[in-house]
Amino acid sequence: MAPGGGLEKDNARFKAPSGCQEKKQACVRQNLSAYNRFSIGCGELMSVGMQGVSHTNGYFSGYASIFGVPDKGGDVVMPGAFKRSLEKPGRTKVQLLFQHDPKEPVGKILNVVEDSIGLKVEGLLFPQVERAKSLIALVSGGAIDGLSIGFRTLKAVHNRTSGHRHLHQIDLWEISIVTFPMMERARIFPVSNQSDNPVRQYRSPQNSIAAAISLLSNQ
Repeated sequence: MAPGGGLEKDNARFKAPSGCQEKKQACVRQNLSAYNRFSIGCGELMSVGMQGVSHTNGYFSGYASIFGVPDKGGDVVMPGAFKRSLEKPGRTKVQLLFQHDPKEPVGKILNVVEDSIGLKVEGLLFPQVERAKSLIALVSGGAIDGLSIGFRTLKAVHNRTSGHRHLHQIDLWEISIVTFPMMERARIFPVSNQSDNPVRQYRSPQNSIAAAISLLSNQ
């Protein structure tokens, strides 16, 4: 999806009255997206793009890739690497998966843009899907917050000095919620975080995997 997607436009058009019921009725009257109708609750008009999973509705935002930082495989995504891919028609079809498994779609990508930090994403987990329902609990509880990208490399340069591969052009296929991201700073924003800063304290891998196993093993 190109920068400035439909979610931001919907929010800009929506003028909410003060009362709870009036908010809901006005939202329906103005024919906002199904996501916005779902996420505006009693006494709450969400400030989207600034939180992690908001309560139980499944909305999340974060960075799926950080520019200029080597991942665990030695790849460095360069600024502008996603530009052509995001400008292609049909970029709203970037898939939202769990652990890069094509058999595990868990929701949809609402918006994906490049900014000065990296690839910023907004997504919606579908609570009607069992795996997504578990992920809402895991992400809301801080047990899992990793994000990762599935892509095809179109242009890359190997840096002989550092040994890193600099990715200058990428064809983005999917974004996954993962337990262990290849890029340590590619994370979902925590619910309490009111800034877009991806640098923060993380739960230990041992705590994350234990919580993941406890909720996902019976799915």
